[in-house]
Amino acid sequence: MKVARQRATCHFCQQPIIKGEYMVVCKWYKKTKNKAKEPQTWSFFKRFHPQCWIDQAVEELKKRPFTESRGRKKLGITDSNRDARMAILRRRASVVQRIRAEAKKPQDEQNFDRIVHLGSLLSDLKVEISPFGGVPKSWG
Repeated sequence: MKVARQRATCHFCQQPIIKGEYMVVCKWYKKTKNKAKEPQTWSFFKRFHPQCWIDQAVEELKKRPFTESRGRKKLGITDSNRDARMAILRRRASVVQRIRAEAKKPQDEQNFDRIVHLGSLLSDLKVEISPFGGVPKSWG
């Protein structure tokens, strides 16, 4: 915001801004292409009364309704189904942790039957979670 040193016209209300009044000056950029399809950038100034600048900003915000874009989109399931799904996810994490612990052991100490049993538990959990929002993509 600054004091007008000469007469100007408000871009929003088209009323004059008299010398000595406060005004808001904005520099706007516009990108276009000329006839030869080369990019061009134009910059120009727009002058506003302070209240007109606020009013035009409010109008612009009303044109674009707010939509939350952060975070993961929630599954459309009920709270009880979400709790059941989280319990299955925790059980799978436990099974995967036990498989990794068994695989880290030296070859002669590994119990292959235990690894096969835990692998079958993983496939059972895939079937169990399917009614509660489907199988996650990361489960393969």
